[in-house]
Amino acid sequence: MSKISLQAAIQAAIDACSQAGGGMVYVPAGQFEMGLSDAQVDRVLRVCSEAGDDRERKEFRDTQPAHTVTLDAPDYKFTSSLILQEI
Repeated sequence: MSKISLQAAIQAAIDACSQAGGGMVYVPAGQFEMGLSDAQVDRVLRVCSEAGDDRERKEFRDTQPAHTVTLDAPDYKFTSSLILQEI
């Protein structure tokens, strides 16, 4: 499976869990970028502001910094709130 299709599949599973009110996503072993960059937080804050939501940067502290993680077991479970991208 290519990186693009794996990333799309992981994101689809995370989205489905979120729409269902939460859940777990099983992710295969590999290297992934996890978390948000300052630029990504800026985009989220801008979209929130445009929607009338007054979120603050401090609410994203637990999602930063973006960093590489290596998952070396066959499958990992993640809650649907995590942001995970294959690299």
